[in-house]
Amino acid sequence: MYVAPRESVTPYQNSHISGEYSLMLRHPDYHDHYQTFSLETGATMTIPAINMNPRYGFFEVTSTPSGAEVLLNNSLVGRTPLPKTQISSEYHEMTLRYPMYHDHQETFTIEDGDHKRFDVALKPAFGGLLIASEPSGARVFIASSEVGTTPYENMQQPSGRRPLHQWDFLPPWHERQLVVLYRVLILGRLVPGYEPTLGQCAPLRQQ
Repeated sequence: MYVAPRESVTPYQNSHISGEYSLMLRHPDYHDHYQTFSLETGATMTIPAINMNPRYGFFEVTSTPSGAEVLLNNSLVGRTPLPKTQISSEYHEMTLRYPMYHDHQETFTIEDGDHKRFDVALKPAFGGLLIASEPSGARVFIASSEVGTTPYENMQQPSGRRPLHQWDFLPPWHERQLVVLYRVLILGRLVPGYEPTLGQCAPLRQQ
């Protein structure tokens, strides 16, 4: 609070010489309030309680899956489900993060008194990988790293293109006789992979 030109805080009480005064109230979560008043000699003035106008709104966030980190303007504010939370009236950038899912980024503007609700379905960044071979027991290498033996299954294989190799139980000249099932599920859809064939690995039709 400023009273021409002294600074103090509310509730405020003090003695002043008579005259005209300018009053300003300032609070970080509210708009500044301005007014003037006159103080007569020997008089005691009580200014009625002033209702300042808020400079904030609210937002809340849910997501599928739940438990995602919520970052507001690059600062972590909690995890989903995030309850009703007060934020300043301005432009904001929001990011949701969850392991094995793509980040979700969104911008929005909060006006005074707003209450925005966000329900975000995060997009998976993995697929299901099934690999079989004849004979079974072949070592499986993905991107030069050994991940197991056939039959191999990983239902949370990070999406993307990676070289796939199977060896040990078949000599090199029989590699084309491998029976391979390689289907990658990205964002809920099957994308080209490989289906079992005799003599070669053929592309799997888009579904």
